Amino acid sequence: MFFYNRWLLDALFRLAADNLIYAAKRRGLRVGIFGALHTYGRRLNWHPHVHLSVTAGGLDEQGVWKNLSFHKEALRRRWMWLVRDYLLGQPLSQLTMPPQLAHIHCESDWRRLILTAGGQHWHIHLSKKTENGRKTVNYLGRYLKKPPISGSRLAHYTSGATLSFTYLDHRTQTYQQETLSQADMLRRVVQHIPEKHFRMIRYFGFLANRVCGQYLPKVYEALKMATPGPVPKLYFAPMAKAFLNVDPFRCVLCGARMVYTAAISGLTVQGLVLNAQAIAQMRYVKP
Repeated sequence: MFFYNRWLLDALFRLAADNLIYAAKRRGLRVGIFGALHTYGRRLNWHPHVHLSVTAGGLDEQGVWKNLSFHKEALRRRWMWLVRDYLLGQPLSQLTMPPQLAHIHCESDWRRLILTAGGQHWHIHLSKKTENGRKTVNYLGRYLKKPPISGSRLAHYTSGATLSFTYLDHRTQTYQQETLSQADMLRRVVQHIPEKHFRMIRYFGFLANRVCGQYLPKVYEALKMATPGPVPKLYFAPMAKAFLNVDPFRCVLCGARMVYTAAISGLTVQGLVLNAQAIAQMRYVKP
C-alpha cells in the first residue's frame, strides 16, 4: 500500500513520534526525538520502517529533568491503533490499490482489510539505553545516511550479466547470497529513491526546529551541561580533505596552491569530463 501511495510515508514519522511523545506527556515530560525513514530491507525489498532515537528522560513543567522508560507492549498496541486509524481516515478514492488488493472497491472492504491486517503481530523494537553519546552519534550518523546497499556487500559481478550480494537472514541468523540481473538490481535500488523534497530525517519534541531554541537551553541547564557554541559552517575544501583526503585547491600538475578566480556556468557533463580529462592527461606529460 505504501509503495503505490508513497505520500502515505509522510505520516509514519508523525505517528511514530506521537506514540513516544504521548507516553512521555502522560508522565508530564517533554522529550527530544529525531528519526529516519528507511524503505528497504536486507534484500533491498520494499520494507518501510521508522528509526527513532529518543532521550532517556525529559523536562517537566518546572524545568526539572527526570528519567523515563517506555512500556513496549503499550507502545506496540498504540502504534497499531495509530496506523490503522490513519489509513481508515484516507478516502478510498484517493488511494491506488496494488494488484493484490484490486478486489477492494468499497469502504467496508477497506475497513475490514485494515482492521485485520497483521492481526495482533505488529512489531516494534526497543534498543537498550546507550551510555556513550559520542559513539551513538557516530553510529547513527553513518546509519541514518547509508545507502540501501554498500559496495562491501556486493559479492560477485559477472561483467554485465548478474550481480550477487550478501544479506543477513533474520529468521536463520545466517548470511545468505542473492543473485540478480543488472536490471533487477537497478529496479530494487531505484524504488528507494525518496520523492523530491521528502525529508528522510526529522526532529520532534524539544528537538523540533520551531521550539529547539526555546527548550534546548532549559535542557542544558537541567542537565548541568555547558551550552555548546555555534556549529561551524561547512565548506567544500575541508570536507574534501576530511572524506576524500584530497585538497581541491592543490594543483595536480605542479603541486602549487590554486586561487579561485571565476566560475563558468552552462557547461554540459560531457564538457566537464573533457576538461578534466585534458588536465589529467597533462599530469603524465614530462617537460
